[in-house]
Amino acid sequence: MDSYDWNRLAAASVLSCCILINCWFISKISIPYSSFEFPAYDKDTQINLNLKTANISRGKIIAAQQCGVCHTFNSNEPDKIGPSLFNIKNRKIASLLKFNYSTSLKLHKQERWTTENLNKWLYKPLQFAPATLMAYGGLSSKQDRADIIVYINSLTDQHSEFAKGN
Repeated sequence: MDSYDWNRLAAASVLSCCILINCWFISKISIPYSSFEFPAYDKDTQINLNLKTANISRGKIIAAQQCGVCHTFNSNEPDKIGPSLFNIKNRKIASLLKFNYSTSLKLHKQERWTTENLNKWLYKPLQFAPATLMAYGGLSSKQDRADIIVYINSLTDQHSEFAKGN
């Protein structure tokens, strides 16, 4: 390969770069940036649940698979990595004195574990409490979340102050 070939190769590279830059510049002028009017993903469709179609038996199975590694479900069982889910219905968030909650979850301590909050938590824990210590990515299936919520809400002591919503 002589110097003539090297010059042709260099000229072709420079010309290609110039064409690429000009195409980019022309596209920026002819196609102005505009934000979308409507989001491509509507998060509200993931928030709303239909608990009437929820299956408590299926919720028990899914909860055992998804939550059972770190949480217990009965009143007489000790806490695991996470607190017991028994009597969680309407309980204040981060309210068990014997458990050390993350500071991110403690910010919600004036709220209660309502169906809406449980749904948000199960959907994306890091979105609900950004610095949570719970290593769980979330559950995308609305039906699975509804099943788990119905099951978890059934784990109440009828005489408890939490079951009454106090």
